[in-house]
Parts: sequence; structure tokens; C-alpha cells
Amino acid sequence: MTPEQIIATVVIIGLLIAMFIICFLLNRKTPKPKGCEDLEAECETCPITTCLKNTSKKEEEKNE
Repeated sequence: MTPEQIIATVVIIGLLIAMFIICFLLNRKTPKPKGCEDLEAECETCPITTCLKNTSKKEEEKNE
């Protein structure tokens, strides 16, 4: 690899990392849509047991 290729690779990777960080921060600042603020009450019948918001998993941990 030539030094120009190495520099180009480092610049491209740096730009991708910067773009990821910017998108992450902008997404974090975006407010939740109406009706999505409190979804924990609707999680009781959710079949996904690995979800951190699943209330049945929290109840099982309390019983142990």
C-alpha cells in the first residue's frame, strides 16, 4: 500500500466514525412521537422475552 492509500483509508474511516457519532447524537435529541412516551404498560403481552422493558421478566427476577 502506498502512503496515499493509507491516508485515504484513515480519512474515510474517520469520516464514517464522525458520521456515526453525529447521527447518534441527532437521533438522541429527537423527541419521541406522541403515544410512544410510555410503552411499558403495553409490554405485558409482548412475546420478546429478551427486551429490557418486558415486565414479565422483571416480575420473575423479583420472585427469585
